[in-house]
Amino acid sequence: MEGIGRAAEGWRAFFCLWVRKQLAGIISTKQSTVTDYFGEVSHLVSDSDFEKQMLSIDAELKAEGVAPHARPIHAVRKFGMLHGKSMLIAKPSFLPEDVAGPAFEETKRIYDWYELHYGERLNVDPSAGARIASMADGDIWEMNLPLIFGSCTIFSNRDFVLAENELRRGGTSMNACSSLSGLTAQRLSKFSDGDLQEVQSCMIFGLQCRKALSRFRGTNHYFDQVIGDLSNSTHQLVGQIPNFGQSKWASAQMVEKFMKGLIEASGNGDSKQGHNLLKLHRELKKSIPSLNLEPRLKEILCTAE
Repeated sequence: MEGIGRAAEGWRAFFCLWVRKQLAGIISTKQSTVTDYFGEVSHLVSDSDFEKQMLSIDAELKAEGVAPHARPIHAVRKFGMLHGKSMLIAKPSFLPEDVAGPAFEETKRIYDWYELHYGERLNVDPSAGARIASMADGDIWEMNLPLIFGSCTIFSNRDFVLAENELRRGGTSMNACSSLSGLTAQRLSKFSDGDLQEVQSCMIFGLQCRKALSRFRGTNHYFDQVIGDLSNSTHQLVGQIPNFGQSKWASAQMVEKFMKGLIEASGNGDSKQGHNLLKLHRELKKSIPSLNLEPRLKEILCTAE
């Protein structure tokens, strides 16, 4: 997307400028070159020893529960500590040539090792755990909720060109339809006004839910589990072989854990009510007397049968 590309390029330029200034400040005090400061970190070990050390470091990161996409940056830190060397954490290919010189070959070597062993698993998905389902033109679509920083105007229309993020003065505008996986210009042209409104409403509601969950996340273990149930519920709806029963069960689990999380966070009420959503609702009302979600809860009540 053009807007995202411009933003990414801006951050890259800013980061490179910051690195140059940091290095210039460090080097000017003691050393005359980047290599003088960091030391010659290229070819610290032979290829065979490097492979053994990387396998060991990667095993440590697995045991620590570090996700694959986050391991390279941690591996650089561990490798540097192992050899007593200061190393650049960032991937050298993101830096200008005058900064990413021979002194950073070992960092590049580590990133290359991970790319060879993990491939696309290193890619960071900003919508991970933030996918919801939306109805449009008679089908269920997977919607990827974007990461939005600052103000954003969400709209919805049939102009597929405008289905990309646009940086506008005063904030960001986004066509909600751009977040529907697999959407084509031809299909978008068939959306009714009701479809467009539904997609826009789903995105706004989804972003509000994501914001609410981010506020509570880390408060207790229940809120972390909510994200997984939401992902499972969506997957069961939009997969090539949909399972509506499993989706409904995952939705009930999501609501159950969210209410348990709120009860635990409030310190008022007993969250140990099994899978009984109506009992949990009554316990939660002790902290939120005006709460009245029983009609909605009855829509998702289901058994494990």
